[in-house]
Amino acid sequence: MLAADSAAAKPNERGRTAANTTEDDSDPAEPATDSAATDSAATDKSADVKWFTDYKRALKKAKQLKRPLLIEFAATWCVPCRIMEKKVWTDDAVQNALKKDVVPLRIDMDAKHAPPLIEKFKVEFVPTILIINDEEEELIREGFVNAEDFLKMVRKSSKKSSETLP
Repeated sequence: MLAADSAAAKPNERGRTAANTTEDDSDPAEPATDSAATDSAATDKSADVKWFTDYKRALKKAKQLKRPLLIEFAATWCVPCRIMEKKVWTDDAVQNALKKDVVPLRIDMDAKHAPPLIEKFKVEFVPTILIINDEEEELIREGFVNAEDFLKMVRKSSKKSSETLP
């Protein structure tokens, strides 16, 4: 999954490393085993959770795990997105929820694959945080949230998701 060379630990323009995004079908909650990823995780708490970047793979994993899919639409130029990255996604309780209650997917609004998803989910601003069920039905939609409000979102989506089960 990750290259063993030193480039794997270098952050991209969003300050993300290969350790906290994934394009494969592995469980995003599994800890990284690559030494570069482990080093990155030790210095960047947001690296604890692996975010999918591919919608189809994330949805497939959410269906396999019977969890809602959390989609964060963000951009490199979005100041509130950077604040969430530092203050919300690194919170211990949020980290736990991201690992155990949802499958996290991050969509960079400026990426080539983003426009169809932006249109599909009618995203008008960043950050936009969506939680959808395995039928791709929207359960919750929010903009910028703090850690406490994010955890409320997850609890509310779990309740809504369980209400739709047969």
